[in-house]
Amino acid sequence: MIFLIIIIVTGVILYVNYSGSRSMYEEHTDTLQENTEYALIQSLSLVDKGLILFDHSLDYRLREPMNTFLTAYEESGGDPSAIDLDALQTRLGPGYELYIINEAGVIEYTTFAPDHGLDFSMYPSFFEKLTAIREGDEFASERITTGYSGIEIRKFVYHPTPDHRYILEISYYDDEIRLMREDLKYTEPAAKIKEMNPFLTSVRLFNILGQEIGNPDSELREEERRIIAEVHQSEKTHEIIDPVTGTITRYLFIDLFHETNPEEMNLVAELVYTTAPIESRLQTILHSHLFIGALALIIGGTLAFSTTMYFTRPIQDLMEDTDAIRDGNLSHPIRVSTLPELRSFSLSLQEMVRRLQKMMISLQESEDRYRTVVEDQTELICRFQPDSTITFANKAFCDYFNLDCDEIRETPFASTVKAGNTCGFDGFDVSLSEEEPVMTVDRREDLPDGTARWQHWSVRALFDDNGVISEYQAVGRDITEAKKAEAALRESEERYRFITENTADNIWIADMEFNLKYTSPSVEKLKGLTVEEALSQSVEESLTPGSLQQVMELFEREMAYEATGEPDPDRTVIFVTEEYTKDGKILWFENSAKLMRDPDGNPVGILGSSRDITEKKRAEEAWEEAFAQIEENIYQASILNDQIRNPMAVIMGLADLEGGERMEKIISEVKKIDEIITRLDRGVLESESIRKFMRKRYEMDRFGYRQDEDEDLT
Repeated sequence: MIFLIIIIVTGVILYVNYSGSRSMYEEHTDTLQENTEYALIQSLSLVDKGLILFDHSLDYRLREPMNTFLTAYEESGGDPSAIDLDALQTRLGPGYELYIINEAGVIEYTTFAPDHGLDFSMYPSFFEKLTAIREGDEFASERITTGYSGIEIRKFVYHPTPDHRYILEISYYDDEIRLMREDLKYTEPAAKIKEMNPFLTSVRLFNILGQEIGNPDSELREEERRIIAEVHQSEKTHEIIDPVTGTITRYLFIDLFHETNPEEMNLVAELVYTTAPIESRLQTILHSHLFIGALALIIGGTLAFSTTMYFTRPIQDLMEDTDAIRDGNLSHPIRVSTLPELRSFSLSLQEMVRRLQKMMISLQESEDRYRTVVEDQTELICRFQPDSTITFANKAFCDYFNLDCDEIRETPFASTVKAGNTCGFDGFDVSLSEEEPVMTVDRREDLPDGTARWQHWSVRALFDDNGVISEYQAVGRDITEAKKAEAALRESEERYRFITENTADNIWIADMEFNLKYTSPSVEKLKGLTVEEALSQSVEESLTPGSLQQVMELFEREMAYEATGEPDPDRTVIFVTEEYTKDGKILWFENSAKLMRDPDGNPVGILGSSRDITEKKRAEEAWEEAFAQIEENIYQASILNDQIRNPMAVIMGLADLEGGERMEKIISEVKKIDEIITRLDRGVLESESIRKFMRKRYEMDRFGYRQDEDEDLT
């Protein structure tokens, strides 16, 4: 019975330990496989980024040859058959190949014979891209890649013809490209990844055409081609388990597509894992356990249990070490097992951890450099989660809001920044999307010291792999002074607008060709024209011919004065014009104008004001007519006086000769008449003084009325 118990207990112990060992091996293998595939994807992405930088440097070099190609097409009159491609290739120099692709996507003409007649419509995504290039108007470049003929890697650029009937294509290859591709190879990180995983027996990379990277002469089975094409299309991993050969073949989709990288650069990696070492080690463990079980049956339960623990402890240690590493503790020491079956496994795990530590140090250095740049920025920078918890804030942000950068983290953004007007951020979490991930907003904040400040914020949403917002990044700058200046400018504009819109005079601005650029609304009251009608009038339509000539002569004199080199920037010119109203009437305007100047003092326009003086002009004409009539009346009165005195002198002479009382009476009446005429002469003299006073007053009113009216208006 005891022996049966020992058998049962020993069997259970052996089974449990063996199952744990298998589970641990499988778990470790899965972890190692995940790390291997992650490292492969990251390494290929880094190599691809380096190749992208080199590709972009070649775009500028190939623009000039493409311009030469376009010129040859235009000189041919749009007939590609008339272009001597071989001569053009010789002219461009070694390394260049020329292609002309028609609307159907077929290479119709080329200097590269293997590609002649190649039909790109067989590759729908690339043909769609070529169609977009042909219908556009811009230079387009392709990555350095193997052509669809699969002969060699080259740099490809494209440009549509002006008539959009063809695409001109140039490919280029030289020693620089060869050396760069030798330095940056996709196959090198793949080979290093293979060295990191002892269970990885083979790593191959395939492009979208199913060609093996680094081995273009390899022949693939039809089944392999189908799987590679399916992975490219579905972008999902495909796994094949072969229990006969003891291998697991995984086809990984390597996504290298982004805004500067076409889908054609995506890769498929074939990784072949062998299960033979694990199965061998498990077989060894199984045999060991069976041996231990047999020994336990011989020695006894106690010795069997002790022996079992001796063999399972290293496995437990490895499991603990693996769990610690999986939890992110890369500093955890890996205990090397004394068991031969586990020693190589422990050493492989140690090497993997060492390389991961080196990679983490490199990433930390990169993060430190990035953090230094951000901390030195004067802009206010912070990051916070969708629940407003702050995860990062730079020094400028903390100093601005008088906060402690260490204490601010893991606290809500809303409680950290108490805004006077927080509505600027309301709803931004639902308004941002992957298509429009950025929004800008101006916010007014009440700082801890009680001062109100304005900031301009740019908020960017960051998304996870599922398109869900994981975090926000906000960058702000203080715009308080700009807001104050904006308010002052708006107030100044309102005052200026009130003055210009309520003054009786017409305020106007014209360029140096007398084209009106601005006129105040008073133009409608003065001339019956709307602002739009006044701005559309030419100077010939606005002024009478006589006034136009006078204005042109005045402008020429002012320009001659400017040419002397010593102009007066405050010089103002006053002149009178006759102008047409909307209904065809003519009004008189007194104009005050001065030149507008740029920062260098050069005239760029004319600023002026116009006042209606039509009534003044009519009053002047009435005064002139009145003065003329008075002068005429006085002149006629003086002539009449002389004409009366001459006959009276004759009468006086005759009266003296006759004598007598009757004659004396006649002489007395004649003297009375003479006194009346004398008083009339005296009145004429007095009226002359009155006329001089009135004319002087008239001249004062005529030339001083604008100043008087301005004072009254004030």
